[in-house]
Amino acid sequence: MQMAEFDLAAAWREGVRRTRAACAFGQIRLLLRVLAGIAACQAVLSTSESWGTEYQYTELKPITAISGEFSPQDMNDEGVVVGSAMPDRFDAGPVHAFRAVQGVTIDINPGDSYTSLAEAINNSGEIVGRMSGENGRLRPFVYDGIRSREIRGVPDPGDVRAQGVNNFGTVVLSGKQGVYIYRLHRDRDIVHVVKELKGARAFAINDKEEIVGDRITADGSSHAFIYRDGEVRDLGTLGGALSLARDVNNSGTIVGWAFGPRGDHAHAFIYDGRVMRDIGTLGGMQSFATSVSNGGCVVGSAKDRHNMWRAFIYSRGGMQDINRLVVNPPPNVIFTRAAAINDRGQIAVEAREGGAEDGRQRVFVLTPIGAATGRADCPAK
Repeated sequence: MQMAEFDLAAAWREGVRRTRAACAFGQIRLLLRVLAGIAACQAVLSTSESWGTEYQYTELKPITAISGEFSPQDMNDEGVVVGSAMPDRFDAGPVHAFRAVQGVTIDINPGDSYTSLAEAINNSGEIVGRMSGENGRLRPFVYDGIRSREIRGVPDPGDVRAQGVNNFGTVVLSGKQGVYIYRLHRDRDIVHVVKELKGARAFAINDKEEIVGDRITADGSSHAFIYRDGEVRDLGTLGGALSLARDVNNSGTIVGWAFGPRGDHAHAFIYDGRVMRDIGTLGGMQSFATSVSNGGCVVGSAKDRHNMWRAFIYSRGGMQDINRLVVNPPPNVIFTRAAAINDRGQIAVEAREGGAEDGRQRVFVLTPIGAATGRADCPAK
């Protein structure tokens, strides 16, 4: 058998080529590892330093007579928080509406009502919500700083809730049959029907009397809407069947949540007048936007990659975990839901001890450190 001739020079060249290729591949792998490390460092360092705003906290004390949990719903530019307080056990007594000023919580339950819940407050301190009325039906009420009273004259046989109030005293109400308007300083038990919103639910109203909420569509879905100048605009969804608009600022920016094509998880959205945009999560599957300031700050709640709820703030393309922005936070407490943000940048948040859903609930107001008393723009990321 004759052996094939061996070309030493060719083998040398091939060896050099393969060695260079291997070195180049190793360099690429090393570069990729470096880039991954940089990205990880950037993620870790994306805290209050990069966000540009740090917060200090004030805890709200529960109503003395109702020692159980309480939940915030709204906050005005003076930092007054409103919501509902409940006993330690659900069957131990009624849920009452409250207002909290500088950490002191006051029961504002209407005297003839068994239960009540405050939904919204304006900068004049006028508070609206719902209370239990005759035959157990829910009826709307207003608190004027001195006393609470029922808003009468609503032409609706079902439950009626006062959901929002703007700075001119215009109240938006939702009932079984649709949406209603009541003007505190002009009307005396005269409630106006918004005929274009029959069957809809309203959740907020701005100073231009633009109303947002959700309503049933022709195909049986439920879509977020905005009502302005006598016309209703369907905001659509994020590809699924359901969406809900929770708040609107004076520029017409709308926030809420919507389902995607799979329909199994909701994501927070922001609508700027042109398109509904998904603002993501904190690494988990779900998020909900609850409030937007006139400066464009959005707050709400989102799940992280460990499937735990975290309060968030969103601005200019970025979402941040509020827990990472609070200086010297209270021990063993996780801020789980941001309920409202005002134009001074203050945020009303719920928290749970240990972060667990069954942990004791607490409520805080977060204030930007060094914030002026005037309007605060949303921090840039």
